Amino acid sequence: MTQHPTNPGAAPRHAGYPQVRAALASLDDKLLANVPDSGWTCNPAVTGIIVAPRPDGRICLYWAAQGRIRDTRSRPHTAHLHAAVARLLRTDAWLVDTTGDVVVTASHHQDGHQSPSQQGAVGQEAPYWAVTDADGRDVHRFESSDPLEAIREYEHHPAVRSAKLNLRRISLRRLSTDELAFTIGQRVRHVPSDRSGVVEVASAQLVTQAGRVCDDVLKATMDRATSLTARAHEWAPE
Repeated sequence: MTQHPTNPGAAPRHAGYPQVRAALASLDDKLLANVPDSGWTCNPAVTGIIVAPRPDGRICLYWAAQGRIRDTRSRPHTAHLHAAVARLLRTDAWLVDTTGDVVVTASHHQDGHQSPSQQGAVGQEAPYWAVTDADGRDVHRFESSDPLEAIREYEHHPAVRSAKLNLRRISLRRLSTDELAFTIGQRVRHVPSDRSGVVEVASAQLVTQAGRVCDDVLKATMDRATSLTARAHEWAPE
């Protein structure tokens, strides 16, 4: 019987792609499937995460059990797949484009898929997330310390549902601390309202009605001469 060579997490012919190498380095080695070049579909020896390159530089992630992306009752292995995606999102180096039941597409920032507000950002990852449209513009920002919870909020956001219905690209990415640092006089955009202004106070303390002290508040003078104060993660460089 012919033995086909295998590779952990990706077919040997795909293992040299930079985006595939970056994904495999971010994933849990113990969960990678042994993938042969001869194909993994319906192969009973293939169980775990599978990474495949796309022509546009992105990757596809699958979870297969004995070579199948659905179980014997046609149910997808969504929980395993999204747990793998959550591993990628532990850092701000990945941008997740689509989260399906059987396949997820993602891109690595070093492959040129950074949004304008992220270019040059080299800080530590923060517990904040951005939903980014096809033009690289953030349409929603939110707080979550759990990547799996972030994926769930992303999937249920109206902008994501609309983009999927209209076959438009939309992405989820983790923000870095550098993206939450602003200077006096810098032009910024308040993401929830899409209003622009100039930073007036870059760091302040705000006591909320619940008694919580927020030390990452930004105050800006908006273009209509009114002031707006909001959490720092709700602002993006213009």
